[in-house]
Amino acid sequence: MKKTFTYLLGGALFALFLLMPSSAGAQTTLASWTFDTEYYASGASEAVTYTPNSTPVSPSGTSPEVYTFGDNYTNIQPSFVANSGSGTLKAVTGNLWSVGIGNNNQCLRLQPLVESTITDFTANTGANKHDEYYEATFSTTGYCNITLSMAICYTANVSGSMHIVYSTDGGTTWTEGGVYTDAGTWYTYNTQNFVIPVANKSSVIVRLVRGAGWQDSSKTWNLDFLTITGNDIDPSKATISYIVPASVEGIAPSPVFLPINSSYTIAPNTRLYKKGYTLVGWNDGETTFDLGSTNTMSKTIYEFTPVFAANTVTFNDRTSSLALKWILKTPTQGGYYLFNAESGTESVLMIPATIAGSTIDVNMSYSTKGSGAKLDNEGRTDSWCQVNKNTVFTIPSCKGAVVEMNSYNAFKSDGKTATTIDGSSDYTSGTTITYTVTSTSETIDIVVGDDCGYISYIQVTLPAPQTVDVPISSALYATYYNGEMALTLPANIQAATVDGEAGGTLTLNYRYSEGDVIPKGTPVLLKATAATTYVLTEKLGDTTAAPFGNLLYGSDVATTTTGGAAGAKYYALSYNSSGENLGFYWVNADGAAFTCPAHKAWLALPKATTANFFSLDDETTGVKAIENSQLTIDNYYDLQGRKVAQPTKGLYIVNGKKIIIK
Repeated sequence: MKKTFTYLLGGALFALFLLMPSSAGAQTTLASWTFDTEYYASGASEAVTYTPNSTPVSPSGTSPEVYTFGDNYTNIQPSFVANSGSGTLKAVTGNLWSVGIGNNNQCLRLQPLVESTITDFTANTGANKHDEYYEATFSTTGYCNITLSMAICYTANVSGSMHIVYSTDGGTTWTEGGVYTDAGTWYTYNTQNFVIPVANKSSVIVRLVRGAGWQDSSKTWNLDFLTITGNDIDPSKATISYIVPASVEGIAPSPVFLPINSSYTIAPNTRLYKKGYTLVGWNDGETTFDLGSTNTMSKTIYEFTPVFAANTVTFNDRTSSLALKWILKTPTQGGYYLFNAESGTESVLMIPATIAGSTIDVNMSYSTKGSGAKLDNEGRTDSWCQVNKNTVFTIPSCKGAVVEMNSYNAFKSDGKTATTIDGSSDYTSGTTITYTVTSTSETIDIVVGDDCGYISYIQVTLPAPQTVDVPISSALYATYYNGEMALTLPANIQAATVDGEAGGTLTLNYRYSEGDVIPKGTPVLLKATAATTYVLTEKLGDTTAAPFGNLLYGSDVATTTTGGAAGAKYYALSYNSSGENLGFYWVNADGAAFTCPAHKAWLALPKATTANFFSLDDETTGVKAIENSQLTIDNYYDLQGRKVAQPTKGLYIVNGKKIIIK
């Protein structure tokens, strides 16, 4: 089985995303090996050269000078002369190699001897020394935009990889030029293309070295073909090649051919993704050309490599809602991406997003590897992109995110397989749909059914951080707990944990003040400078653990107090029965458990504690115990006498007195 993919270095897909005023001319084949003819053998011992002749492949051969298919050799390392162009290809292995038929494809096989331990494919020393590989040697003198095309498979349903490394100094130093990734399906040959920066070199060595996955010495690698092509160096033109390293995902721009000294504007990033980074420009080894800049191209050869800057913000730094929209219509109609009947691939679609004043790249990944999946908008003169069933988009998300999609046919049409969003089709059928995400996942999948047919855009809106109103009375103290989100403190308020009790004194630790984040699940004692309602803002993405040893406990719902050692005694923040002496009191006799309101905190102390009250009057960092004080829980009632668990602004009765919360 054959499939065709086109990649740049490191598995980056290479498509006809045209950034050039003139299209690329046909490339010249510099060297190509196809294994579809018989070979003349010359040489002896371990150095045997096989030269292709004009005789097509036959099941067997009779002449000792004609190497035929199907034999395995362990005592010689072959060198194959190119079928076209000029160059040699070697198969290096400590086990078996052969030229044979692999699922109706003529191929050069290697069967490895041992598992590879290589982690740095550019080192070629020690444990990282290249051991078993294919090696091609050729010249690129007079040529630029050098492209390596290959198809290789593994004889098992295992996804594996081949690392492409190259040298231009005879093998002294090596540079990684990409990673070929197998389809993971038995005998499926995927054609993949890699652009490597080796223009105008007298000698280039390229090795295909096995990587992860293809380790079983009972299985074989099967090289269907290997072809090296390039464009003539034209002194009247500037040729720009885009070279993408293995650490970068996506589709790079195709080569650009311009009249020498003409102007060229560097296009924005639409198809390259490096996690945690944003593409800011391209470098030719001498100069960095910023995205969006217009430059005079005065050289004949530019081999551009991407320049990325580390992101200084993330989605979690947003202070308002953030709408992210990917437009799928063809570029000639105002879209960003070109899809040419694309199937069997995985890649990314990029858009910019501005967060807290900084612009970063945001990706939506997609897969058309599912049965019948396809993306196609080439040549369209409308606003649609054909999106077939089983195409999968993976988008950023969070709880409360709103997904919006627009299609030609109604989503969830009768009799059709419904498109799902995060595994759900719980939305109203129509050509424009919205769905609110309930999961907390940072990414979700959109799996396209056969209902829509054509999609114009996909948008997700990440909600603004939530805010919480915390009213504080004239007492200037309150307890608070939130087990669902971390919260940033505003001005004029502090938050303390109770870190211990000794000798009748509580130790208060005012560890949080303005701008600090109270970790999710941290019960605190709040101390304010004025009686008002304070607005605490959710800190997105905060994973800080609640501090250890805090004697305060809390709940997001009204609950019976728990926590502490067996027989613990429980205290609530309250005034006494006279409306004085704010502090932590027993609510029930002998500190028995009581019902605490939602989002409030209580104090749990050991069974041996005899004090029924710890005063907050004139406290600094310690709270003194007072025994046998009368107490009243700081309950709020409205003017009709109804208990209010979470008072907001208004007039309330507290301990028999009217108070106003502003």
